[in-house]
Amino acid sequence: MTPTIETSLLIAGVSMAGIFVFMAIFYMLIIGLDKLLPFEEAKPVEQIVATSSDDGEEEYEQ
Repeated sequence: MTPTIETSLLIAGVSMAGIFVFMAIFYMLIIGLDKLLPFEEAKPVEQIVATSSDDGEEEYEQ
């Protein structure tokens, strides 16, 4: 092989390795943030239901 092709393959290999290292670090950062700040699901707003009693007054339940 010519020196130019060898150099270009070396540059390509180093670039691909750098990309995989970056992706691994980025993945670990995401996992760390997920453990540090866990997702909390929003609690639904309770609906107020009106019920009427026998004496004509309305009572509200949650």
